[in-house]
Amino acid sequence: MVSQSREEIIREIAGMPIGTKLQFLAKIELQDAAQGKSRTTLDKLSAVFLAQGFTRAIADGTMYSLADLLPGEKVLTPKEFFIIVDRIIVRENTRTRIAEAVDGTLKLTHSAITLDIAGEQKFYSTKPCCPNANDKQHQTSDIREAIASLDARAFSPYSRTSVCEYCEGTGIIQEAAPAKINEKGGGKGRAESNVESDEDENAECPHCHGLRLKKTYLNATVDDVNYKQILTTEFAELPELLHKIFDNKIGQNLKATFNSLLDRIEAINDLGIGYLTPGRAGQTLSGGELQRLKLASLSTGHLNGLLIALDEPASGLHASDVTALWKVLEKIRKRGNTLVLIEHNPQIIKRADYIIEMGPGAGEKGGEILFQGTRDEVLENPESSTGMWIKAVGSRKSEVGRNVECHCEEKSQAILVENFAKFDMAPVNAAFPINKFSVITGQSGSGKSTLLFENIAKRAKAEEFKKLGIDALSILTTGDFHGSKRSTVLSAIGLTTLLRDLFAKLPESKVRGYTASKFSMHAPGGRCENCKGEGVIYDPLGYEESECPVCLGKRFRDEVLEIRFKSLSIADILDMEIGSAYKLFTNMKPFAEKLKPLVDTGLDYLKLGQTTAHLSGGERARLRLSITLARAKAPNTLFLFDEPARGLHKKDIQQLLGLIHGLCNAGHTVIAIEHAQDFVDAADYVVELKRG
Repeated sequence: MVSQSREEIIREIAGMPIGTKLQFLAKIELQDAAQGKSRTTLDKLSAVFLAQGFTRAIADGTMYSLADLLPGEKVLTPKEFFIIVDRIIVRENTRTRIAEAVDGTLKLTHSAITLDIAGEQKFYSTKPCCPNANDKQHQTSDIREAIASLDARAFSPYSRTSVCEYCEGTGIIQEAAPAKINEKGGGKGRAESNVESDEDENAECPHCHGLRLKKTYLNATVDDVNYKQILTTEFAELPELLHKIFDNKIGQNLKATFNSLLDRIEAINDLGIGYLTPGRAGQTLSGGELQRLKLASLSTGHLNGLLIALDEPASGLHASDVTALWKVLEKIRKRGNTLVLIEHNPQIIKRADYIIEMGPGAGEKGGEILFQGTRDEVLENPESSTGMWIKAVGSRKSEVGRNVECHCEEKSQAILVENFAKFDMAPVNAAFPINKFSVITGQSGSGKSTLLFENIAKRAKAEEFKKLGIDALSILTTGDFHGSKRSTVLSAIGLTTLLRDLFAKLPESKVRGYTASKFSMHAPGGRCENCKGEGVIYDPLGYEESECPVCLGKRFRDEVLEIRFKSLSIADILDMEIGSAYKLFTNMKPFAEKLKPLVDTGLDYLKLGQTTAHLSGGERARLRLSITLARAKAPNTLFLFDEPARGLHKKDIQQLLGLIHGLCNAGHTVIAIEHAQDFVDAADYVVELKRG
């Protein structure tokens, strides 16, 4: 299929030899023409086109003057009908007239021009069409018709007309899941469910093979290379294939686009993920692979003089991947850009030109600049906890954990994985010990998430590990906790209903007839209506906030605030730190069970009423961990953690490791995907994966 732009058509025609006689013909599609008959007479056609200023036409190979049709000619019903838009003899000064003729023809046909050159016809189209449209065997209307769907949108899985009709463009088919472990004591309601019992398993669509498009578009071919081959070729090999297909074929107007495409592919290869393919489903990528794909767009182009701020770009990357990332960051810097990174990765911090260490604590206990200076000034400062930590990483074992070399001689007490491989993985053989802490590490794309979720988690859900004494499964994924302005720490951990019920049961509430809804921040009744229970007023754009002048940040009406629990109003409790709240409710088991995991994960400084939109990435990760721990009720639980140390500093990591070893000492089993050296040092068993 070939096409030309309007400008290319004009340039080609204007470049024909001087004296060439041309007729610009616009083919008019007639009703039922494909069946060899037409209900439209020549008389009706002449009336339509005479009104538009056209006086000549060709019907079934015969030329007619539309204004001078004979009675016998008027009743003719032509099978093929062309309007003669213009007749031109090519001269040095006829380019403007040729352009007008091209525009006039395209106005009638929308995409096609038939040019009569001394009795020979040449076909042009602005939409892809058969390149042999001028051949006699290709003269039928269905062949000569331009294929309107073959534009850029046709190859998009987001175009409704292009997506695979079997999987509706998702690339996957849902299948019924096998029986799953049911968590004991998990509570009622969706918010308390840790592993959904009716969850379906996803399988690759057998029709599009996960590529999400109809076969019509996957089979679109240029020089014996179809689009499916492009989608399944690794990025490392893609430039060679694209050069083979498009060199000397694309017009000048597309060369910039082609070069930009090659630059983007080069950036992907520079980031060490050239083994991926363009058609690989996003849900099969690891966190590290997704992180670097986002950076690929930043490393291309030639912009300079920019201030670029990145939030933990090395998050989820193995040591070897961090080296590749650093090369890309250096490339960006050398173009004259300034990079400011929030980062906890020791390899990145050690290579920085300038370091700013914040502290001393987290949340409201932080916000101070403790140390700042060049790399050597900070890292050599004995007062800098970051400097001392980085100097010690890898040279000592973590303060927490025994780092026992587990050869798992008792394989009957281990979760066995034998010769497991998928995607780009090298085959894995491992034995994860029960009641121990195991770490899976390795390069991005080596199959860590695949091993954890496609093998271990699926087998656990199918109750395969019941014989090992595992009664429940609890999973913490890398999916970030998406904070919002209406969500608070209180609601995130499921304490909202308990707190409302507590205040509704107080004697004073019963006397006044207050129900639990009176203490809701999200429903009219007891909340401040000026701020809708948020305690703050946002500017029209939603970027800035100020204290509500009516409730003064208390969120509730004055009469509601008069209800007290141990001399505290509901606003006072919302303003309490987690640590203080835990002490307040320590003898109230439903409250204490939900608050203790936050204390254990080092989030005791957060306030109950704090909006989750204000939490950092590390705080959100630990909040998810706390919610996971609070839901795990069974005595022998298999915990699967996907990068639990993401966004955490040394002190936070040590606290988390203490919590994990506490779980193991209590009879639980923990398997975590992690790259942080402290985690590897503290593990009882380590498996390092490689790409195949």
